[in-house]
Amino acid sequence: ATVDIEPFIEELYNEYKIRANIEWAIAYIEENISKISQRVPAYVAFSKRLLKEKNYKHTNNLLGEGLKKYSESGALMMEMGKLKYVTQIYSEAADSFIAALKTKDAKRQETLYNLALTNLQMGKEEEAVANLKEVINMNSTYVNAIATLGLAYKRLGKKNEALETYKRALKLSPNDSDIINNIGTILYEQGEYEKAALHFLDALQVKHDDVEVLSNLGNALVKVQKYQQAWVAFDEALKMSPANPKLIENYLLCLLDGREFDKFDDMLQKIKFLSIDTKNKLQAVADEYKAIANSDADKTTRRSGTGVKSPETKAIRALLRKKLKGKSKFNNCLLYTSDAADDMQCVDLGGRRIIKKKKT
Repeated sequence: ATVDIEPFIEELYNEYKIRANIEWAIAYIEENISKISQRVPAYVAFSKRLLKEKNYKHTNNLLGEGLKKYSESGALMMEMGKLKYVTQIYSEAADSFIAALKTKDAKRQETLYNLALTNLQMGKEEEAVANLKEVINMNSTYVNAIATLGLAYKRLGKKNEALETYKRALKLSPNDSDIINNIGTILYEQGEYEKAALHFLDALQVKHDDVEVLSNLGNALVKVQKYQQAWVAFDEALKMSPANPKLIENYLLCLLDGREFDKFDDMLQKIKFLSIDTKNKLQAVADEYKAIANSDADKTTRRSGTGVKSPETKAIRALLRKKLKGKSKFNNCLLYTSDAADDMQCVDLGGRRIIKKKKT
């Protein structure tokens, strides 16, 4: 008889939670689903449930046994690839996705997209670009693939291509704050700080409480010497993330660059969670700024006979570039969960979309 998979999996999972025995669950599937054509979907559905609960060991056991029985199943290979991706065994994830592409039941678009994301994690950007171009040829309006292609180009140092690709994605999804932010980060890295700031503001119109975008905005405003506006951005970010050390560091250095030394001193004293050693190091940086500022003031006074504050000098800007690690946060593309067969999506990594050096 035909089995309704969804209630079957719900019943199976409830019993499994009591028994905590994956071998029993495998036997239950084999014994209660007579049609072989329905067993693989049951394995896939149950593995998704286990993976959602982060039960990686039993997910691996389930899929391993399933692949022993149904070794030609592209669907099971796909789920194994997702598991290996989430557990950061990227080379095995790639192997699973490549194997899935060779099967008759492969969902080629979804599999190629997941393979592209895996290649990005392994630092294989060129391979990812090739995968994504093939995906986009299949579906020219697939925003996730287009946005991820922008990421791949950026990591290859092809910022112009990345920018154009993100603009293409934005036309398809004009209210996507991540895409808007990513365009801003590229403009920031190209030295287009005012344009970058405008994009960060646009992103905040969509998602006003995004700490990372607020921080990006503050960094961009510092670059164009809009210090008061930058302080507002940092203040708002700190309200939501008051113990964020990088945010605090950037804010303090923003104050120094704006020569707001009294405000810097006051804020440094109010921060309770910083160690004495860290505070001493920040104070040493402040002393460098103050020395340069005082030297500028003396030179200006001698030259003009007034005490008017001089403009930014090469010395203080060089110190800022050295000390202020205010690189924009660049939003990565995630794999994320969908049970819909037509959705080209994968497993949620459960974090922000920031580029980090990945383990291979």
